[in-house]
Amino acid sequence: MARVTQREVQSWLELTKLNLAALNTDLLSQLEEEVLVQLSSVYDVSPWIDEATTPKIVRVIISKIYAGWHINKMYSENQDEGNDYARDLQQNAQMLLAGLISGLFEIPGTVSPNPGTASFYPTDASSAMEPTHDDPSLGPARFSLGKVF
Repeated sequence: MARVTQREVQSWLELTKLNLAALNTDLLSQLEEEVLVQLSSVYDVSPWIDEATTPKIVRVIISKIYAGWHINKMYSENQDEGNDYARDLQQNAQMLLAGLISGLFEIPGTVSPNPGTASFYPTDASSAMEPTHDDPSLGPARFSLGKVF
């Protein structure tokens, strides 16, 4: 099931120049997969299965990328370097995607782990002070700051 609608993609296209009759579902599923694979490094994307469950900003990103590809496909004979507007759409979508992945932007209403936050004992058991059967290297510090040797 598609995560974006024809209307969402059409909103990025000039209606008098490109009127979408229908979305190319093969292309759309590939573009959606690319976006979701990139976002899966930060977010749990498994609940995003259709338009109703996919966050709005993710739908905007997918719509812009699809519209950019569609414009370039339709006008590929006219410009060697591609269409400027299509490039702008795709670059903006990539900027949004990079911002979500880096943590610069957040998807409202979702929880994403912050990879830049340090975790210590007691929330991180790997720094526990007592040796465990799994990791006998744990235990009291062998030295500390301020001690004279």
